[in-house]
Amino acid sequence: MGLLKLPEEIQRTLPGLDDQRAIRYFSERRLRPLLMIPDQARQIQEFNRMLAESANPAIKLTRTGPLAIIMIALCVWEAKSWHRYWFAT
Repeated sequence: MGLLKLPEEIQRTLPGLDDQRAIRYFSERRLRPLLMIPDQARQIQEFNRMLAESANPAIKLTRTGPLAIIMIALCVWEAKSWHRYWFAT
């Protein structure tokens, strides 16, 4: 588990969550993209944004934020790589 590489502030905040909605929101899968951000200050900023989202059900969970854009770009790049591999002549 790479989640132990998250900043101390995030590691201290997660066990202290009382809201059941927030506890269910922060799965390991949802936290993994934070590890792809090299800057710890940015990781904390994104975590705080996620924390606000977890507390407000009116915010759509499918919101296109910076992490979603990065993931989409990686998927597109990977699809193009596979296409070149399989259809190379």
